[in-house]
Amino acid sequence: HWLHLWFIPYLFCYNILSIPFFSLLKKGKVVRCLNAFFKGSFQFLIVVFIAIIPYTFLSFHYPASYDLINDIARHSFFIFFVLAGVLFYKLPVLLDSFEKHRRFYLALSILSILCINILRWNGWEPYAIWEDWIDQPQTYLYVGFINLNSWFWVLSCLGYGKKYLNKKSKLLTYSNQAVYPFYILHQTVIVILAYYVVQTPDDTAFKYAFIFVLSFVFCILIYHLFIRPYNWVRFLFGMKKKSSG
Repeated sequence: HWLHLWFIPYLFCYNILSIPFFSLLKKGKVVRCLNAFFKGSFQFLIVVFIAIIPYTFLSFHYPASYDLINDIARHSFFIFFVLAGVLFYKLPVLLDSFEKHRRFYLALSILSILCINILRWNGWEPYAIWEDWIDQPQTYLYVGFINLNSWFWVLSCLGYGKKYLNKKSKLLTYSNQAVYPFYILHQTVIVILAYYVVQTPDDTAFKYAFIFVLSFVFCILIYHLFIRPYNWVRFLFGMKKKSSG
């Protein structure tokens, strides 16, 4: 089992599939049409509503398998985020809109996750109410709403990121380069630490805090001391060759 690294082959395939879409967005006429369409404040929500439809229906028939080949429902969920990322990169007007309306998207994110959890905490989910829940239209509305909540969080994070992180910074550059190695390392470090920590008689909250802080520190140290300085190790962790300057 590839454990937490399951998303790497998924993302690789999505990037390959997004190449024709990226090439299409290099055409001036296409870009002009899309810029005109997304010039309004909330037109991208139309794309969001279209994007949530496939997963809403496929998720009941194709449960998560993590094996790449048969994970059809989750492919229909993730691929739209990748294609949206390409769209955001080529159409700055979209990021400008998310920045302008970042508070609105954050409010939607918070309200929708509260509604979802209120249903969960009270046992009001369709699966808990009806035996034939798969035949109930409310079930599809509920799953679609959960999917919609994911998009709200992405759009609000992009809006706040565009506002406060859209500037050159040594810390931001360093962090951007560390993201992929950090992702590869983190579970291994956490599991090794936790194996020993959970056996101690300490308070659970202390164990959690200890694992959280120490795993973060270890990941940063491993990255900074053993990955970042050496080109051959950088290659193994998916990083570009370190420039001589």
